[in-house]
Amino acid sequence: MKPSLRASLIAVLLCLPLLANAQTARTVLIEEFTGNWCGWCPYGADIIENLLQQYSDVRALAYHGGASEPLSTTEGLAFADSVYLGGYPTAAIDRVVWQVGGNYMYTISRPVWSQAVGIRRSGSAQTLSPMTISVSGTIDPTTRLMTVISKLDIVDIMQGDSDYRLNVVLSESGIQLQQYKYAPDGKSGQWLNPYTHKHVVRKMITGTHGKLLNAAALTIGATVYDTTTYTVPNGIDINNTELSVFVARHQSRFAEVQQAYQEPTLTALTVTPVELVSFYGFRMDDGVQLSWRTATESNNMGWYIERKTENSGFEEIGFVEGKGTSKMSHQYGYTDRDVENGMIYTYRLRQVDYNGGSDYSPKFTLNFIDTPETMALNQNFPNPVSEGTEISIDLTQDTELSIEVYDLMGRQVSTIAEGTYKAGRQYFFWTPYNIDGQKLTPGVYMYRLTAPGFTQTRQMQIVK
Repeated sequence: MKPSLRASLIAVLLCLPLLANAQTARTVLIEEFTGNWCGWCPYGADIIENLLQQYSDVRALAYHGGASEPLSTTEGLAFADSVYLGGYPTAAIDRVVWQVGGNYMYTISRPVWSQAVGIRRSGSAQTLSPMTISVSGTIDPTTRLMTVISKLDIVDIMQGDSDYRLNVVLSESGIQLQQYKYAPDGKSGQWLNPYTHKHVVRKMITGTHGKLLNAAALTIGATVYDTTTYTVPNGIDINNTELSVFVARHQSRFAEVQQAYQEPTLTALTVTPVELVSFYGFRMDDGVQLSWRTATESNNMGWYIERKTENSGFEEIGFVEGKGTSKMSHQYGYTDRDVENGMIYTYRLRQVDYNGGSDYSPKFTLNFIDTPETMALNQNFPNPVSEGTEISIDLTQDTELSIEVYDLMGRQVSTIAEGTYKAGRQYFFWTPYNIDGQKLTPGVYMYRLTAPGFTQTRQMQIVK
């Protein structure tokens, strides 16, 4: 039966009895149907924001619809049709069929949203959830590819029919678009500009009705994983998006959301980090020249250079601006001129993102004390190599040299250092990437120091 909404709904709101005898608290999902042309919709948006501020276990999605609605999506319009949408603004609360007076409906009008949310939050046996949902994965700001790993832990019997669907939805807040608003008496209205739209559904990634789950796997104690990928279009600001994952019955009179999850996308997913390929330094007449190279960069504001001596902790001595987000390799450099003979210096980089996050590079040390008596290529440490290794050489005088890496077929795969270096012990930090910036496959490799009248080769092993 297609329900009809009445302009005035009675205060008594009843939820049809649910069959599940669940064992964990739920996150309530409000799915609002709205539009920028809808004069009453700003009032509905205010109610939802109040509910979100009041309850930490409530989440919201806003499906925009209407003939000329600029924020509508194909899936969202199809979903609105499937829930017998009776008007704007209305909302589905956990996709439960509600009895309002003599009518049964999935979508209810704003005067009873708060009451419906309260019923779903009551914690009674009828409103607890049979599962928990957790989300992990990655997002690459360069390619904008999201990889969403959903984990469902089943803690009680999944009652009813077997048509359970996993839904992955991307929404966006902070969208600026004019909005029509009626006066409280409804006799007049005006366009609000600017107006900020929140929780706007941008893509139902798994389709209008979600991805069918294997019902046989939804047994007590089971853990179900799903991986979904999606490339976010350029017109969407990833920084302002939310990622929602929820499980709902589909073809049932009790089309209930079993459990829901929603967090900011950059909280739910791990941003692909800056890939540091190499970091090393060498003595010069006027100080220490530091050099480092990246394979790719994501949200990279820059690099703080830090230095310590045997008698002090790390201190910042400089800053080099990063390249933001880039798929290209970039070379960086910094000269430390405040050095003294007879000292041992240790250097590291602190890479900082635009959002305030930071990460440290490996450290390397330069010895300004003694000049070695013989030239040598020293054994790398650690060995085997996983993420990176330190290689040192001893030079009896200023020397033009190269340090290159070869596979067992004799093919050069990487260059660790090349140029003229000062006498003394020089240190180089190297990560196992080839000339093209790709990580080397595990195996045995040779690294060779070549200088006028001198060659020495050592072996190292690369592991995953």
